[in-house]
Amino acid sequence: MPISNLRQAQPPEGAAVLENTHGTAPGFVVQHAHGHVVVVPGPPYEMIPMVRDHVLPRLRALRASMFGVPRTWKRVYKTWGAAEARIGELVGTALAAACGEAYTGDERGSVRVGYLARGADGIWIKLAVDDAPLVASVVVAVESAVGTAIYGYDDQTLESIVLDLCSARGWSIATAESLTAGMVAARL
Repeated sequence: MPISNLRQAQPPEGAAVLENTHGTAPGFVVQHAHGHVVVVPGPPYEMIPMVRDHVLPRLRALRASMFGVPRTWKRVYKTWGAAEARIGELVGTALAAACGEAYTGDERGSVRVGYLARGADGIWIKLAVDDAPLVASVVVAVESAVGTAIYGYDDQTLESIVLDLCSARGWSIATAESLTAGMVAARL
């Protein structure tokens, strides 16, 4: 390891370290008398997942604690390879078992779900949970029920996931298209 990498392992005293699953430089959050300082790496393929997975949830929790704003946890699971009706059956059964009366299958419960067919982007499962202690149960239920059909969530796209995986391995992609008029290259 280069000596310069040691700097990345020494966050400021009192800082909460943010894991970087896409690179070597961690981020961190330091509470200051006048607010919070958030530091994340600059490359977008490292910064965007860190902000999405660590920074925004912290900011939402901070806002809720400071202003008493009710916090609704939301996530969009993106799936591929299963029909919307099948996804609906699997998720509905799993949520009913995991959440009991909190999941009513409609907009009245504190656990709500919707499905959206997105053509080439697959089926999206849109979740909203108003009861914070239920979030872990909802995540486990949905991810267990749908399994490997889930390819991403929230702002991720199939293309961004492919590019992130290639980048992490040092790979590049070349396309040669004759029947798609360059659609694959354009989406990447």
